[in-house]
Amino acid sequence: GDAEGYWDLARKIAAGEDYAIHHPPRYVHRMPGFPALLAVGIKLLGIAQTPTFTQMFLIRCGLALIGTAACALVYLLSRQFFDPLVSLMACAVAACSPTMIGFSPLILAETPFACGILLSLWSLARLYRGRSTPAEPRLAILAGVFIALGTYLRPTWIIVAPLWTFFNLLFAERLPRALRQALWLHLGLILALSPWIIRNHYVTGHLIATTLWSGPSLYDGLHPQANGESDMTFLDRDGVYHRLNEYEADRHYSRLAWDYLQDNPRHALQLALIKASRYWSLWPNADQFQDPRIRWLVFFSSFPPLLLAMIGTRILIRRRPNPDFLFTIALLWGPILLFCAIHLLYVGSLRYRLPAEYPLFVLSGFALGEMMRKFGWYKEVPAI
Repeated sequence: GDAEGYWDLARKIAAGEDYAIHHPPRYVHRMPGFPALLAVGIKLLGIAQTPTFTQMFLIRCGLALIGTAACALVYLLSRQFFDPLVSLMACAVAACSPTMIGFSPLILAETPFACGILLSLWSLARLYRGRSTPAEPRLAILAGVFIALGTYLRPTWIIVAPLWTFFNLLFAERLPRALRQALWLHLGLILALSPWIIRNHYVTGHLIATTLWSGPSLYDGLHPQANGESDMTFLDRDGVYHRLNEYEADRHYSRLAWDYLQDNPRHALQLALIKASRYWSLWPNADQFQDPRIRWLVFFSSFPPLLLAMIGTRILIRRRPNPDFLFTIALLWGPILLFCAIHLLYVGSLRYRLPAEYPLFVLSGFALGEMMRKFGWYKEVPAI
C-alpha cells in the first residue's frame, strides 16, 4: 500500500500534475521527499504508466545506491568519535546487513530516511564538538537543512530540532553560544521547509509544517479495535473524507484518538506494550515475511549489531573517557529511542526501527574494535 502510494505521487510529480492522492484528493497526505526522489528516476527513464521490468530494475538500482551512501554516512558519523579502523568496521556492519540490503531497493522511504538521519546526526555532532568560529552559523544552518531533509522524508523527524535545542541549552557550558546555535539551526530548518509550508497554506488555507495524516495514523493506533498493527480500513468504513475536508478530517481523527486514550488508559497501556514488542521485534511483523528462512535471516542480521551496540555503550560508560561520552551515547541511541516513544502511540513495526539502527552501527564498530584489541589484533581503539 505505501509503495503504491509513493509511486503514484512520484508519477504525478514527474508528469507535472497536482501533488495529491486518493479520492476525494488529499493534497497534504505524504511528505514529498521520497516521491520527488522516485520522480527523478521516472523522468529520466521516461516511464509513462506501468514501468517495464528493465525500468523498475534501474529504479531499484538507484535506490540500492542510496543504501550504499548510507553505509558511507555511517563511516562519516563514526569519524566524529572514533578512528578510521573503527569507522570502517561500523561501515562494514551496515554494508553486510542482509536486512538493510533487502530494504534498500524497496519502494519505501526507510533507506533514504536513514541517510537523512545520518546527515542530521553528523552535522549536529560537528556543531556540538566544534569551536565557536565564524563558520559556526553556517554549520548550524546546515544542520537545520539536514533536519529538514529528513523531515521531507519522514515528518516525525522535525521534532529533532526542538529536542536538540532543549538538551543543548540544558547541558551547554556557554548559554549564549547555545542560543545562537539554536537560532541558526531553526533558521535553516524553516528556510528549507518554507516551500512546502507555503504550498500547504495555498492548498488548505492553514499553516501545515508536515502533513495532514497524523490524525488518522494516531487513530489507527488508538481505537477500540486497535491491536498494535496498521489497519486503515476504518477510513473507507467511516467515509469521513467524503464529509470533511482534509484538514478537518485530520483534526477529527486526532480528537477521537486522544479522547480514546483519556477514556481507556488501561487498553492504551496494553496497546503500548504490544507496539513496543512489535517495534523491538527481531522477527518480521508482516504476514508475507513469515517464511522461517526469512525470519531467521532477519534475526541473525538484527540481533548481533544490536548486541554489539549495547556492548559498545557499556564500554563507553565504564571508561568515561571525557564528558562528551554522554553526548555520543545520546546522539547514537537517540533516534531509535525517539521512534520507539512515538510508536507507543501510533502503530508498531520492525520496519519503523530500521532507519534508526544505522547510527547504532557506530557503536557496533566500536565494540568490534575493542574485541580486536582484547585479542591483540588491534593495538588501540581511541575513545571519543
